[in-house]
Amino acid sequence: MGRGCPVNHDADPLPRFPFDANGTRLPNEIPHLITSEPVKRVRTIAGAEAWLVSSYPLCRQVLDDARYSLKDTSAPGMPRQYALTIPPEVVNNMGNITGAGLRKAVLKALNPKAPGLEDWLREHAAHLVDRLVSAGAPSDLRYDFTIPYSTGLHCYILGIPQADSAALYGSLDVAFMNSPREIPAAAMNWDRDMAHMVMRLNDPDTGGLMGELAALREDPAYDHLTDEMLATVGVTMFGAGVISVMGFLTMAIVSLIQNPGLKARLVAGPELIPAARG
Repeated sequence: MGRGCPVNHDADPLPRFPFDANGTRLPNEIPHLITSEPVKRVRTIAGAEAWLVSSYPLCRQVLDDARYSLKDTSAPGMPRQYALTIPPEVVNNMGNITGAGLRKAVLKALNPKAPGLEDWLREHAAHLVDRLVSAGAPSDLRYDFTIPYSTGLHCYILGIPQADSAALYGSLDVAFMNSPREIPAAAMNWDRDMAHMVMRLNDPDTGGLMGELAALREDPAYDHLTDEMLATVGVTMFGAGVISVMGFLTMAIVSLIQNPGLKARLVAGPELIPAARG
C-alpha cells in the first residue's frame, strides 16, 4: 500500500474506490472482482494506493491477520481510505479499553441479555413506530426511526439522559465523514463531546456504563485511569455504536422493502430465517 498523495485522476490508471455512492445496491464492478480479481489495486478518496480484497475467504484472512490491526491504520504515513476525523490515539479503542483494564465493564454493558434491555428496546421501538403512524406519510426512515432508536439505545447503555442524544449525534456527521482531507471541525467536536462525557462522569445521577466507569475511580486497582480515558470510552462507544446500529437498521429495512418475499417470511415467523433469530 502506498502513501496518500495528490493524484491526477484523469491520467491515473487505478480505479477509484469506492465505486458507487448508492448504498442500496452492489456496485457493478463487484461480480467481476469476486470471480476474476479478488485482489485489486485501487485508488482511495484520500489519494492512497491500496489493495481491495473482495472474496469472503480473503477478507476473513485479512481480518484475522495481526499485520492489518486497526491500531496500525492510525500510524503516521499509513495509506488511508479517507482522512482521520478522530484523534489517532483512539482509533484502536478496544485495544485502549483492554490495556486500561476496562474490557469487562464494557462487555457487561453491551450484553444483549442485560436485565430490562430487551423490554426497553421493544417499548422504545413501539413508541417511535406509533409516532410515525400518527404523523402520517411521508416519513424519513433515518431521522424518524433508526437514528432516534440507535441514539436512545446508546444513551440507555451509557446511563446518560436521553436529552443528550441530539448534541452527541450532531458531531457524527463530521466524525464519520468520508473525507479526502482532515476537517478542522472534527477536533472541535471531539473536545466538546469529551467535555460532555467528563461532566456525566461527575454527575451522581449518571448510571449505566458511565456510572460504572465513574465508580472505578474510587478503586485503588484503577488509579491509573484518568477522566480523559474514561470519557473516551463513552464518546467512542456512542459514536461507533450509533452509526453501526443506525446503518444496519436502515439498510435492513430498505432490503425488506426491496424484497417483499423476505418481508413476508419474516412476518410469518422469524424462526424461518436463521439470521433473524434472537
